[in-house]
Amino acid sequence: TEEAEGVALDRLFWRAALVRTPAARRNVYRALSDVSGWLRRFQAGVPVVKKRMRDYRHYLDIRLRELVDLKRTSFGEVERAGALAFFDAQHARLTAADTTPVPVHGDLCPSNILVRDDGVTILDLAMSGDGTRYQDLSHIWFHVEHAGRRLWLGADLVEGWKRALLQEFEPGLTADAPLFRIMLLQHAVCFLAHLAREESGTLSGLNELRWRRRVAWCLELTGVSATKRGRFSRTAVRPDPPDDGAAFGEARAPRCVPRVME
Repeated sequence: TEEAEGVALDRLFWRAALVRTPAARRNVYRALSDVSGWLRRFQAGVPVVKKRMRDYRHYLDIRLRELVDLKRTSFGEVERAGALAFFDAQHARLTAADTTPVPVHGDLCPSNILVRDDGVTILDLAMSGDGTRYQDLSHIWFHVEHAGRRLWLGADLVEGWKRALLQEFEPGLTADAPLFRIMLLQHAVCFLAHLAREESGTLSGLNELRWRRRVAWCLELTGVSATKRGRFSRTAVRPDPPDDGAAFGEARAPRCVPRVME
């Protein structure tokens, strides 16, 4: 890993935010396209260990209950019920291809992606296992959206990056695909649970305000919304600009794969 060449993708996000030149923005665009290409090859070339997935709904509810138990503002039983209702609605729309396990990286975040002039190098496959075809893709998509929000990159630029990520992986794919939305919901809930644990001992008025904004952002991003009366509406994930079976889950089985794959 230390000998791998390249610049971490999260540094390219910062460059695009600080320099704001067309070249810096194109570098991110090209890198995300290369990541999607790597994902396609990874899923096609690595064997699957488990033939049936575990219960994703159960895993999601564990994270949701953790958030509720932390007793932070803006996330309680109402939000938990809304997220599960959203999961059930999307799960009813899944196809057989959606529930077929594929190999997944398991932690495809910008810091694990090194960008070179001729492609990308993916680091740290320690969490690699079997999952869904959109699990890794939605994870990096979530990080792109989060970077755009955190670095004030602009909606049009970020939407273009996300579109490149989806179209290179699967032409015609949008973030409104039911499996993609389920995976995005899982990533958003895990993100909130991680933040809540980190900030549990440093509560203040400012932190609570930031927390409420993050919860609202995650719910809006995934398509889950709740009214004050507890009624839920399943709104669509923000659309990209123009240009059956039981509940399932992740099985992280050991696999003989290199820790660095180009």
